[in-house]
Amino acid sequence: TNVNLYSFVGQSGTAYEKGISIIWQPWTGNMALVFAGLFIVPILRRLRIRTIPELLGRRYGTGTRTMIAILWIFRLSAWLGIVLYTGVVAAQAVTDISSFTFWILLIGGITIVYTALGGMFAIAFTDVIQFLLMLIGALIVLPMAMHLVGWWPELVAKLPAEHLTLVRSTGEFDWKFVLAIFFLGLEWATVDQGLLQRAFSSDSTKTAAKGLVLAGIITTPFALLWIIPGLAANILHPGLANPDSAVPTLLKSLLPHGILGLVICGLLSAQLSTIAGNLNGVATMITSDIYESIFNKTAENKLVVMVARIMTFLVGIGMMVFAYVVPKLGGAVDAYFTII
Repeated sequence: TNVNLYSFVGQSGTAYEKGISIIWQPWTGNMALVFAGLFIVPILRRLRIRTIPELLGRRYGTGTRTMIAILWIFRLSAWLGIVLYTGVVAAQAVTDISSFTFWILLIGGITIVYTALGGMFAIAFTDVIQFLLMLIGALIVLPMAMHLVGWWPELVAKLPAEHLTLVRSTGEFDWKFVLAIFFLGLEWATVDQGLLQRAFSSDSTKTAAKGLVLAGIITTPFALLWIIPGLAANILHPGLANPDSAVPTLLKSLLPHGILGLVICGLLSAQLSTIAGNLNGVATMITSDIYESIFNKTAENKLVVMVARIMTFLVGIGMMVFAYVVPKLGGAVDAYFTII
């Protein structure tokens, strides 16, 4: 779930434009996943809560629960807009259809309907498929791109030194960035509803904890599968108007059509699963922390599911609107930092 189009489009685009330092975002996030799996999620599972606002409501009351739920609804809707934007950029780069609105309506519409009708089981199934397809694509593209640039020695020789500095002494990606993104990663791994929706849906506390810890460990080297191609794209396709299109452009130039189609299916299903999981999380939050908590405390399950589906459609529309704002904020990664 955590490896998605934000990684392959947003973070690789930042690597293309600003260098390898952005790798600290996935790396510190993975550290936080291990921490959450060992210490936080087991506690939340034992409390049998469905959302973080529900936990805060037990401690501080209904008013706090409602306020936090509303804040999270806006935050997750904006994040969904960023993920949708990355899917649109990828689709534009690898097809001859450049209409932003066409892709927003197509991808956004499919995702909203899929989430509303399929529920959490459908999302989990998509997660598995998209991960395998993206991994195949990344393992094909990385050696091809590195071969064209002359492998690591030539990559180092052709890129500016600051592009390959893990922690810069000054500027945007200095030690303060690494520390800040680590704390933000802790926040994400321990209280993010889109992430915890998966943990709350697992069959046991042990499964949830093991999944988070393994995800944090296994996906740490995977970050190189989209960061290094972003660096290679800087040499092979310099001067792109939109840095976020770096890896999609690389895919189009390197892969034969059959393999390209398979990889694009993986990328778009990754985007679909990320949006679907967060949409499901927002719907759960609205129904549990606002509708059931304030308006109808004795609602039957059928009514709750209907409200959740209506909320899925409404939040989905908000997601599609915010996708238009992302380019004005400087692209996927800058938009994400702005929202946080």
